[in-house]
Amino acid sequence: MTYETNFMLVFRMRLRELLDERKMSQKDLAEKCGTTAATISRWLSGTNIPDAQGVISAANAFGVTTDYMLGLSSIRNREERWLSVEKRFITDIYERAKPEDKYVIWALLQRYLKNDIEVEAFRKLLETLEK
Repeated sequence: MTYETNFMLVFRMRLRELLDERKMSQKDLAEKCGTTAATISRWLSGTNIPDAQGVISAANAFGVTTDYMLGLSSIRNREERWLSVEKRFITDIYERAKPEDKYVIWALLQRYLKNDIEVEAFRKLLETLEK
């Protein structure tokens, strides 16, 4: 499979997925992208490949990154990417901490996590790091 074929497949799948999720019509997307519904239809069918501006405008219309639209990342937007960086930062601190300091880190995190679900999810994450 060539890069172009792979790119089109991922782009088409993500375009369809985002249209469906947001219950957006091809016409609605075309208006947001400054193009026609026929162009969007051709992108979805694989008849045409969007140019760089087409990828950028589609990504902006959905609030996702161009990397996500092209299949270069599974992270949809900047906020998700930042959260991912935050998680890595926190887990890195925890992994490097002395055993006696891990309790202090855990106690501080519990104080700032918003609810029991977040506390439980973070506890499970820390348990996987300790294995």
